Amino acid sequence: MRARRGIVTRYIRQVKGFVILKISAIANIWSEVLGLHAVSITDRFLDLGGDSLKAGRIVARVNSAFGVQVQFQALLEAATVAEMAIAVTSAVLDQVDSEPRSLEDD
Repeated sequence: MRARRGIVTRYIRQVKGFVILKISAIANIWSEVLGLHAVSITDRFLDLGGDSLKAGRIVARVNSAFGVQVQFQALLEAATVAEMAIAVTSAVLDQVDSEPRSLEDD
């Protein structure tokens, strides 16, 4: 049981690190597309001057950067950088869960 707890703890640390990296990268994408010097993780997309064209550019860049397929609607629903990082992380985890595994992976 102790070994399993260690595996879970390592997994949680990896996910936290993954989310932190995503937040930073997504904030950079937002600031570049929106033409801003910096973007806070709590700034709201529409409050920063976001529109449908900029949303499309952000979604395309995020999908390209992380190899996921976050939908356009996700940006409007995940209105902050932090919320979008959660959506990207969820998409990555969904992608990993849907990948076929060999018997050797178990």
